[in-house]
Amino acid sequence: NKQGLAGTLFYLASHAVIKSTLFLAAGAIIAATGKKKVSELSGIGRKMPLTMAAFTIGSFGLIGLPLFSGFVGKWYLLLGSIETGKLLPTVVVIAGSILCATYLLPVIRRAYFEPAPDTTNADWQDPQDPGFSQKLALILLAAIVVLLGVVPGPLLELAKRAAVELLLLQ
Repeated sequence: NKQGLAGTLFYLASHAVIKSTLFLAAGAIIAATGKKKVSELSGIGRKMPLTMAAFTIGSFGLIGLPLFSGFVGKWYLLLGSIETGKLLPTVVVIAGSILCATYLLPVIRRAYFEPAPDTTNADWQDPQDPGFSQKLALILLAAIVVLLGVVPGPLLELAKRAAVELLLLQ
């Protein structure tokens, strides 16, 4: 149906931006700290505030919280699945959001609400946000995640028009 297909197309574009934000932020953290485990990221939100802000925005988008682009796509996916009367797609969308929350929110909690390790520890480098070009990319990507959540109209209309055309091809 049109709602579900438009939601899928919107979410596809949104997901690409969200994942780009998350991967760029994660890469910046790994490059700055050498750490790859969540358990090693305590306090990183205070050491790399811009990077973690972008990661947090991307996480909220992937979870599908209102005011972030993932919400709009998931909302239309839910509307489309409800319109078909089938329960499974609805359960899958909701379960996906819950699963995303269970693995992303602990990272955010640790980054912002747990103390950073002692910087005199030889195992912990004193990390900083990345250079200008990577900061700019993080800011732009995070801004798109928010912008598409607050003002989804233009992309959503494009997705709806594309959905109509795709459904006519059947």
